[in-house]
Amino acid sequence: QGVVIGYGIIADKFNIDDNVELLRLALSRRGEGIGHALVETLLAHAFSIGNTHRVWLDVVAKNFAAVAVYVRAGFQREGTMRQAYNDETGRSDMYLMSILRPEWEDRSKSD
Repeated sequence: QGVVIGYGIIADKFNIDDNVELLRLALSRRGEGIGHALVETLLAHAFSIGNTHRVWLDVVAKNFAAVAVYVRAGFQREGTMRQAYNDETGRSDMYLMSILRPEWEDRSKSD
């Protein structure tokens, strides 16, 4: 019997502009490459849906591990949403990041 170690949620798969959002990524363990493998799997799925051209996400800027996973998967930072996140430690910036189909295809060919 398998054990759930993480999950991801994508949204907007029927978006008129062919954008898909990576809405949520959650892992029960870190530092084992699970996040990278999950992001790669979600990207492959997202780009297999219709004519998806762009997969995007937002991430809390101080979540350095998540930002590193997304950069490793080919996401590029498009901008900063200043002080858009608020938790018990106070306000934090969030990054808007995306990867385009041609970028993903080029990365997939080189793997």
